[in-house]
Amino acid sequence: MPPDQATRLAADVLRLRHYDRRFGQVTQQLHETEELKHQFLRTVNHELRTPLTAISSYLELLQDGDLDPATGHEFLSMIERNSDRIRELIDGLLLLASLTTRTVTFEPGPVDVAALVREVVIESLGKAWDASVMLTAHAKTEVSAWADARRLHQVLSQVLDNAGDTLHLSIFDAMGHDTAAGLTATIAMGACRNNRRQGADLLAVTEAIDAAIAEQFGGTRFATGILADLDIRTGALRWVNRGHHPPLVLRGGHVVASLEAEPDPPMSLGMGACTESSHYQLQPGDRLLFYTDGVIEAKSPDGHEFGLERFADFIIRREADGMPAPETLRRLIQTLLDHQHDHLDDDATVLRVEWQTQRHHRLLT
Repeated sequence: MPPDQATRLAADVLRLRHYDRRFGQVTQQLHETEELKHQFLRTVNHELRTPLTAISSYLELLQDGDLDPATGHEFLSMIERNSDRIRELIDGLLLLASLTTRTVTFEPGPVDVAALVREVVIESLGKAWDASVMLTAHAKTEVSAWADARRLHQVLSQVLDNAGDTLHLSIFDAMGHDTAAGLTATIAMGACRNNRRQGADLLAVTEAIDAAIAEQFGGTRFATGILADLDIRTGALRWVNRGHHPPLVLRGGHVVASLEAEPDPPMSLGMGACTESSHYQLQPGDRLLFYTDGVIEAKSPDGHEFGLERFADFIIRREADGMPAPETLRRLIQTLLDHQHDHLDDDATVLRVEWQTQRHHRLLT
């Protein structure tokens, strides 16, 4: 066989082997995707059937007509809450689908934020009344912004959904960076919200998240996270750490505390929480910083990490400049991108909370 023919034959054999390996990889990915789809559908089926079953049961009891007015009113409230749960699940599914397919769209335009806030407040008056919460919106003039009014409406509604004496905080970091990671985080958030609304305490909520993720992935996937409750009247903070980085407390331009606690195992491993919730007393004006490892472990091309000290210093300096929180976080995102030369190796999430007493608010104004 001539040398050139032998060379072409060898090249053809190598290409065939490459295509064979690639075909096997694609086939495996298709199998994994199909299994994820079935798991996702089972989760959605469960999350939809539960409130639908409750609504059906309450309607049957109401139709019997043998209930006293107080019980009937309570049943109607339960129907409303379960309907809201279904609507939120559908909204979340639509958003997740658009994010997964990268078809999520924003429609920015001029928005009167004051008018939008008043609209959301009016929509939430019924729930607030049932929870013995008074909602008011104060805006003397139009507050203009360039934003997606629909998305902003969703955010404001979520904020008011937490209205009360306790602010519920949570941050999750799912294992991996694929579709399964997105599903893991979605399950964690759904289980967190559902069990919190049913009155479960922090430890019980983390156990529910553990069980929900394990049910779907059989211990092959997990999520770290911190769940916290902040009493907005007193500044008393309680939190549970499930294998996550500890939050920071900023005060007067300094890091005054790293909320270290004995971390319990990540959620989904079935190992259970071993410690009670931890406690910390905030002072008026304190800032809480929750973050994922994608922030402090962001690496430059030469391998240098962004680091916890640089992260905290960045936030403190921007606050010292009087920069609003949204602009601070926008600049942080850009700084992280510059540090990594626009190459992201991990998701980076930051949650910033400032606690002020009502008296402090009056002194500031």
